[in-house]
Amino acid sequence: MKTFVVSVVIVLASITLRAQTRFNPVIKGFGASFEVPMAQVKADTTIEYKIVVEFRQAIEQPKEMHPNFEHIGRMYNVHINDKVPQQKMHVVVVIFGPASFSVLNNDAYKAKFKTDNPNLKVFEEFRKAGIKTVVCGQSVMLLGIDPTSISKDVEIASSRFTAVSTCQMKGYALFQMN
Repeated sequence: MKTFVVSVVIVLASITLRAQTRFNPVIKGFGASFEVPMAQVKADTTIEYKIVVEFRQAIEQPKEMHPNFEHIGRMYNVHINDKVPQQKMHVVVVIFGPASFSVLNNDAYKAKFKTDNPNLKVFEEFRKAGIKTVVCGQSVMLLGIDPTSISKDVEIASSRFTAVSTCQMKGYALFQMN
């Protein structure tokens, strides 16, 4: 009986420790996700995931990566952890409004915020993973952002409305981050 109890404790401890381990299978350096062995709802590995994420939240901590990028990286990594093949993940990130300053290249960001742009690595990792990052051209123009000062890993759309509606017409699910 004592051996049985010890065995159960060891198994439960290993499950608990495993659940505490974070994974970054594709997006490295951020977007870590937890293994959730008790999950009853998981990603369907047989379908194509088409996801468009949009957000406008201003940069609150210029020295830190915009927190929404952490969430987007986690969303992507969770699907990969759930065994969705990377070629079945189609993600577009649409940035607009005050968040548009996050896509500045390092020189422009440093001129505005007096610090290096912590988001540049995000855009590079997104591009490597096949995630497209887009900034609203209307926001760029309205905010007076020089289009040549935008990160090389970010595309400019004529508008956020155009980018999102085009994705939706192609079957993408819209996630709006607040």
